[in-house]
Amino acid sequence: MAELDFEGLNMFEEPEDFRPSTPPPKTVLHERKTFPNGPKEVELQLVGSHSLWAHYLWNSGIVLANYIDAHPETVQGKVVLEFGAGAGLPSIISAFDGAKHVVCSDYPDPPLIQNLERNIQSFNEVNGRASAVGYLWGSDIQDLRNYAGLSQDQYFDVLLLSDLIFNHTEQTKLVHSCKAAMGDNKHAIAYVFFTHHRPHFADKDLLFFEIAKEHGFLVEKIVEEKREPMFEHDPGAREVRATVHGYTMRLLHE
Repeated sequence: MAELDFEGLNMFEEPEDFRPSTPPPKTVLHERKTFPNGPKEVELQLVGSHSLWAHYLWNSGIVLANYIDAHPETVQGKVVLEFGAGAGLPSIISAFDGAKHVVCSDYPDPPLIQNLERNIQSFNEVNGRASAVGYLWGSDIQDLRNYAGLSQDQYFDVLLLSDLIFNHTEQTKLVHSCKAAMGDNKHAIAYVFFTHHRPHFADKDLLFFEIAKEHGFLVEKIVEEKREPMFEHDPGAREVRATVHGYTMRLLHE
């Protein structure tokens, strides 16, 4: 039998095109409807692709950012925490509009947090008053409080959540984190904005608020706005997929 010549061949080396490469980051431009402070246009970098959908600038984040711009007193002088911040638009707008400090948190995956940090550092108006932090919902919030410079008896004033409640298996953990972040701050408020991207799961989305009520939250709807759907050809009623809903949550204190 002739000998096989494997000289110069690494049989365990994958060809360069064996696995698809991760798409490069992309930039998006958000134009502010009102801009009491900071620039009119906000350029953000999105990660090229991510399993947690951080490579999109979501409608609910845009509507929440616009809400903050229209009501800057929402964040002025306040300590703000955003969960699932993605590119960080609502957090950055909060810093523009006078927040004392903003903690932008997302899943502790280095590319996500590095991209969030990059966006924060892109704006002189934000740098120094915002922190990008990895955080798992349901875990201890002490690190988040440390980044905000809060003492042991201080808690966050404002929480920002946009397009998070469709993660049904994590809703209870997210409610626990909201409650822990507010602590005994009687004036704390959470802004929860979202779209029913999968209309057939709308009831499951809204279970988040039932869980919140069970944990002592008062829930109130404040916004409903029609936009273009995020994914034009997805199943389900187009109008439902195009609508952003905004709620507030406050803890009931005795």
